[in-house]
Amino acid sequence: MSILGTVLDHYDDKGKLLRESFDDRGIPEVIKLAADLSDATEKNEEDYALVYDDGLSREYRYPLVDAGNALASAMYFSEYGGDLPAEKQKTAAIKINAALEQFGFEPTESLVKTASFELGFQGDDSTSLEALFGVGSDDAWTVVDDAFDGCSPRGKRRLVMQVKEASVLARQLAKNPEMEKYAGDSIGSDLVLALDLRARLVPGSVDSLREFSKVASAANPDEVAAALEAFDVENSLTHLYGKHIPDAYESVFGNSLEKNASTENVVNIDGRDYTGSNVAEWVTDGGESQLSSAFGEDFANQFKADPVTVLDSLPITHKQAIARMIDES
Repeated sequence: MSILGTVLDHYDDKGKLLRESFDDRGIPEVIKLAADLSDATEKNEEDYALVYDDGLSREYRYPLVDAGNALASAMYFSEYGGDLPAEKQKTAAIKINAALEQFGFEPTESLVKTASFELGFQGDDSTSLEALFGVGSDDAWTVVDDAFDGCSPRGKRRLVMQVKEASVLARQLAKNPEMEKYAGDSIGSDLVLALDLRARLVPGSVDSLREFSKVASAANPDEVAAALEAFDVENSLTHLYGKHIPDAYESVFGNSLEKNASTENVVNIDGRDYTGSNVAEWVTDGGESQLSSAFGEDFANQFKADPVTVLDSLPITHKQAIARMIDES
């Protein structure tokens, strides 16, 4: 039960609202198959729409880890979210909106109103930055940077393209360089590695991902990103975004490999610096076989071709694993 003494999400009442809402129709399979986080001993903040301290414990509300949880959380928020303080309502609504869009669902009007902005759902003139955020002067663009961090991957792409059209991209990149990952007009340099990371998580998809890579260069980049997002949803990979794989839009438009290849890099992992010469020497002295055993031959070959650049582009968990290999050699 929440500190407010009332129901907030479907773990508080054991799904009673869901059973009453669907009644004779039965709860949809997508919700029945949702992951049960009610007894999770370790909880990740990014898996919930609202996380806060109540003075006694850490509260985790409105799970969003998969499509079923996102739908259930949206229903409970619409029913009980009004019991939350206004700022918590807004925080939860923004994240529930983003999760619904990520899983391909249309947010409800009440959710959009509570969140106070929509991120390109309609695709018409109403999605201009001025209309979405009520800003016009240069000083007011700081609100866009805050909005970016609350977006789903598709929302980030739409928002960045709106910023480009408004000719303020350089100004926004100075505030938040992460936006650059979503600003490309063509397939970026990171896609092959991003697909390789997915192939290791879903071994049976190796052939289809290789075919995906072949046809991607000739397709519309936004359609490629949407198709990759659909793959991630189908294979339950979206909760790994930022941890084991870059999200679908960052995977397609990201250019970190190309950008970093032109500079001498030092990769900092958990406070320790790994220079290009250190990493390259390790690969030559036996690291290649370790990489091949842990991540596969294709990855080892990519890593060997440009060790420090590939290392710098990996999710933190992969960086830490390779750093341990280097330290122990």
